[in-house]
Amino acid sequence: MAMYEVQEPCYYSVLDVDADASPSVIVKAYRSMALKYHPDKNPSAEPEQFQAITEAYEVLSDPEKRRLYDHYGPSLKPRLGETFAQLAPLLLSFATGFIGSSARIYSGSLSTRAMFGWEVCLMGVAGMYYCYQPGAKDSLKPLSKPQIKPKREVVTVSDYVTITSMGLLMGNFTGWAATSVVLLCKAIVLGS
Repeated sequence: MAMYEVQEPCYYSVLDVDADASPSVIVKAYRSMALKYHPDKNPSAEPEQFQAITEAYEVLSDPEKRRLYDHYGPSLKPRLGETFAQLAPLLLSFATGFIGSSARIYSGSLSTRAMFGWEVCLMGVAGMYYCYQPGAKDSLKPLSKPQIKPKREVVTVSDYVTITSMGLLMGNFTGWAATSVVLLCKAIVLGS
């Protein structure tokens, strides 16, 4: 199950070079393709093809843009969804800790062990999704050309546990503090 598919062609395949091609090979490939598909030299060629060749050359000839392309794909920058996905365990565990601690203070019916058990269960299910990478075995094979879709960063289980533990602790502390302030203000305002 891929997070998303990129519909744009691979720049390496547009210029018909390998992913580890040197800058001189990229320049030679660009010049030969540009002569072949330039609208002035070949009126029957499609202008979109020439634009794709030029765009591929602009990215692959610049070392920084090429490094970003190899890592993130055609967008040359991380997507907003990826950024939020990396923060997901912290935000989810913080919210769970905040809600769980508030519920424990307001309602004495749920025991601390039961509520903490639900928090741990929720974090475990979220962790299984977050740490799971479907194509991990396939990515170990050497590729002649890079994938055109950005790779999902692999998160180790220990990193996930560390992040979620911090989030649960911060969420619990914030929840207890916020609920205590609300109860204190309620007692001061209502006088009960």
